[in-house]
Amino acid sequence: MELDPKHIQQLLAATPDLPENAALVSALMELLNDASIEKYAFSYNAVFWTTGAANNIAAGGVATTNVQIDAGAPFLIVTQSYDANTLGAARAPATLTVPNALVLLTDTGSSRQLMDVATPVANIFGTGQFPYILPVPKLMAANSQLQVQVTNVDVAAGFNLRLSFNGYKLYKSGRR
Repeated sequence: MELDPKHIQQLLAATPDLPENAALVSALMELLNDASIEKYAFSYNAVFWTTGAANNIAAGGVATTNVQIDAGAPFLIVTQSYDANTLGAARAPATLTVPNALVLLTDTGSSRQLMDVATPVANIFGTGQFPYILPVPKLMAANSQLQVQVTNVDVAAGFNLRLSFNGYKLYKSGRR
């Protein structure tokens, strides 16, 4: 059975204010807070892309960009996916470009890296059809930045790359 905010408030009002009910009141308050959050499906992207027959990240090159999280809502990253090409070439599922590149992600709000060392793209990003699902969703604070550093470890090939962070903007719904 799913409880809506109105029912949770009724349960809170009917719960006597006694020390033995503190855990129940705390749990009901947590449910009420969860019920007042609206999830808005959204994707943020780190784009390393050049139009035409050029590559954004040259062989052996390093590129860094910051993904700015909207000041109006925190963002919960649930899955990650990528798209890549070489020299703007057309792609098909059978010829998917898997860049020989390493990615280092840093939450600049907490100054914490999300991995101990730069990690191959294919290890932490899937495709649009099969996105990588984070073991635990990552909450990014409103008005924070996710720094994305990409190192192309291929000695011969450059590429264009788009890394997508898919999840939910979390808005307070005002249903209290």
